[in-house]
Amino acid sequence: RWVVIVVLVYVAYAGMVFVLQRRVMYPGVKLGAYATGAAAARWGAQAVALSTGFGRVDAWYVPAASPSSRNGAAALVFHGNAELAPDVMGALHQVSGLGVAALYVEYPGYGGSDGSPTEESILEAAAAAYDWLVGSPGVVPERVFAIGRSLGSAAAAGLSRRRPLAGLVLWSPFVSTGYVALRSFGLPPFLVLDRFDSRGAVSAFAGPVLIFHGRRDQVIPVRHASILATAGADTELVLWNCGHNDCPPSWLELRDPLESFLRRHGILDVED
Repeated sequence: RWVVIVVLVYVAYAGMVFVLQRRVMYPGVKLGAYATGAAAARWGAQAVALSTGFGRVDAWYVPAASPSSRNGAAALVFHGNAELAPDVMGALHQVSGLGVAALYVEYPGYGGSDGSPTEESILEAAAAAYDWLVGSPGVVPERVFAIGRSLGSAAAAGLSRRRPLAGLVLWSPFVSTGYVALRSFGLPPFLVLDRFDSRGAVSAFAGPVLIFHGRRDQVIPVRHASILATAGADTELVLWNCGHNDCPPSWLELRDPLESFLRRHGILDVED
């Protein structure tokens, strides 16, 4: 009798999570767009409207800091699931100072963008962002790379299967949503609608990968980063003494390894 009760409770739990999974996975759809423009303007970002099969997706473009520092490098930046694109501009505002232009990409259904967030719609928006960026004046397609934080790391990794990227920078990444479902929620991976298989994407990616992760991360445990670090042919893992939302501990702990990575792999020019 108790076995039957436990099984029924588990089935009910699994069914509830299955039905509600996208609401849990994409809480940022509830964030209003009222402050998005002001936040982006603070960092000198220019509004961009990306065209997709399901409508308009917003993005924000920040050019490299000065003409003398520009060498054609550009980053596609993807944020976490409970924030909007301008929310990561503060942490990455000095990217432009490295001579890197950046396009901060919104997700479908977030911040006033059309559509609803799913793996397919997010990756379609990411591909549209790539196409817009490589067509921008001064951007060298061979120097376009992707940066993603948390959910954004899966968007960046997934984009590498659809467009050629010079490198991947994965910030607090996860192996896959199926792995998260099994290890964190005790649910079979086949229940997951949006798979986001970052391990598969990293394994298939021929370019260099830089991974940042917090040692004390309770949202996405550091073992995810360790698994991804062994999946690729050319990966580098940088561990921070922090958790999830409080990472990096300081800008320099992100900036210095990032600059070294970009120069070492020819995305930025090597300094004399």
